[in-house]
Amino acid sequence: MDSPGASKIRPVVDANWCTHILLIGGTFVDSDGLLLLPSTSQIRPFINLKKRNNNIKILLTLTPKNSFMSHIVLDDGLMRQMANTLVSYMTDNELDGFDIDWEFPVWSSDAKKTDKKGLATLLKVLRTRFDQEKNRFILILTAGAPYTITRAGYDITSINRYVDYLQIMTYDFHDVSRLEPITGFNAPLRAANYEFLVLAKMNSDYSVQYWLRMGLERNKTVFGIPTYGKGFKLLSKYLHFPYAPAIGPSELGGTVDFQTTCNLTSNGYTYHWNSKAATPYFVHKYQWITSEDTRSVRAKTSYAKEMGLAGVMIFGLHADDYDGICGKGKYPLTSAIYGQMTNRHG
Repeated sequence: MDSPGASKIRPVVDANWCTHILLIGGTFVDSDGLLLLPSTSQIRPFINLKKRNNNIKILLTLTPKNSFMSHIVLDDGLMRQMANTLVSYMTDNELDGFDIDWEFPVWSSDAKKTDKKGLATLLKVLRTRFDQEKNRFILILTAGAPYTITRAGYDITSINRYVDYLQIMTYDFHDVSRLEPITGFNAPLRAANYEFLVLAKMNSDYSVQYWLRMGLERNKTVFGIPTYGKGFKLLSKYLHFPYAPAIGPSELGGTVDFQTTCNLTSNGYTYHWNSKAATPYFVHKYQWITSEDTRSVRAKTSYAKEMGLAGVMIFGLHADDYDGICGKGKYPLTSAIYGQMTNRHG
């Protein structure tokens, strides 16, 4: 809710495009393991979307610090307190459920080896408490896509047993970094022919297939699609292919939303399409931008449908063109995903 443009989302988002809206940016835990929840006034505009679509579900998303979560999942009392606090808050505010976006148990530098078992216990505690209510609350877990994170941090048996949906963050595969001084797609769908070893596994298809091989149920699996991209500054303007040497973020920034990238070709950028990644990229002198467009999000939505997954999630509405400044209407990426999912193409 504190994302750029969040205040503009409220009056214009089409409540019929989404089955669930997750409110991210207002729910945290403190160093004592206690929940910090948004005020009623912050969430009320989103709750009011139910007046336009009474089937839509509105959920809270927890985005905690690793060290705080590692502490909570080792304390039965804190976990029960979290569950009770959530039930009371969600009931009072007409919310439908809770999403945990913990990045990332076990794997992160400040995480603990006990996180995997602790997360499984927390899911059990929440599920047990949620099921005691007349209106059963939804429980979602949002998880990392790379197989290294999946293998280290998540107990698949517990996820299948306690969670309604597992959202795979099939994005952020490549970023501007001193450890990775090369260009790369933010959300590549499949591996390219020139990718080998670890690089061949850094894509959405490999991640989904890995989760499924680990035993995750398809009807719980939700495929993530970003509405933002990544920007790189090239070492040489003559080397502008994927994995070209890069020396930092682009002049547009390291992370770029769709409003920034939608009309780059009008500003001297050359458009390129990579069929394996199902993703475009743009090049202008020393600037290299990877982003999404309506073609790419339709391709990724089609993949989720072909795989028989539960659906797709979008991160996030705030990075789509909520004002319609790109000339394709408001929320063109979200609209394209909805159209592809429902076979209602505009």
